[in-house]
Amino acid sequence: MCSLTEATNAGWSLSQKSFTEFLKKTEHENYNELIELLLNSDIREYGSPWLGDLKKATHLEANGRIVQLTRLRNISIPQATEDLMLTSSTDHRGPCLLRFTFTDGRNLISGLDMENKSDLNIGIPPGTKFRLMGSIPLLNGFLLLSKKHLVRLGGNVNSLIREWNMAKFLKGTENRHIGSGAPTFVPFGNPETSVLFHLKENSLISTIRSKR
Repeated sequence: MCSLTEATNAGWSLSQKSFTEFLKKTEHENYNELIELLLNSDIREYGSPWLGDLKKATHLEANGRIVQLTRLRNISIPQATEDLMLTSSTDHRGPCLLRFTFTDGRNLISGLDMENKSDLNIGIPPGTKFRLMGSIPLLNGFLLLSKKHLVRLGGNVNSLIREWNMAKFLKGTENRHIGSGAPTFVPFGNPETSVLFHLKENSLISTIRSKR
């Protein structure tokens, strides 16, 4: 039988009550069964918040803790083009700047993929769990994510995947006549836009990459 300390040391943030409830749902009350159940359950059902108020912070000390994906967008292309890619066999390759939205179960935080990791794309469903590693730079409330900061753990939350697939289907019917040849695009006025311009002006991208 595993302990709450064992789960916490593995990056999971949950209360004793939630831990006990989820452990009882497993067949043999062992560690591997518990982790599989946590991966495949909505973190909002059991997660203890740990992100806190990061508005004035310059770094997030994540240190291996786990979050859940709530939304993933490629903000380098228009929303309509992204919808078309999701609802067709269109290749996900091309201009790419991914914006993640994560939750710890209560709080939300967004992050930008600064290095275009090959295993990350807009086809990753909500509910997928990620491990945030080390000390992650923050700019205007956005995590600046490099390869060393993000580990995809997986997980399939059926209720969230059903909602996601239904949303894709509805968008597909709305946008079936939209072409796929739109130019590279970042929407002006959005918070991530100010982050990108700030990075460019201050050469922070080069600094981040030089520290890998």
